[in-house]
Amino acid sequence: IKERELELKEAQLKGDTDKIAKQERKLAEEKAELKAIEDELNLLTK
Repeated sequence: IKERELELKEAQLKGDTDKIAKQERKLAEEKAELKAIEDELNLLTK
């Protein structure tokens, strides 16, 4: 995720709007996946 955030920042600096939108979507998807995994772990550890 950190890597994606860096890619997003680079794209923002270059002003590449298409790339920014793509990176934001990827980042959102990865964060959602991570959240789902964390939720599952929380259920398993209760």
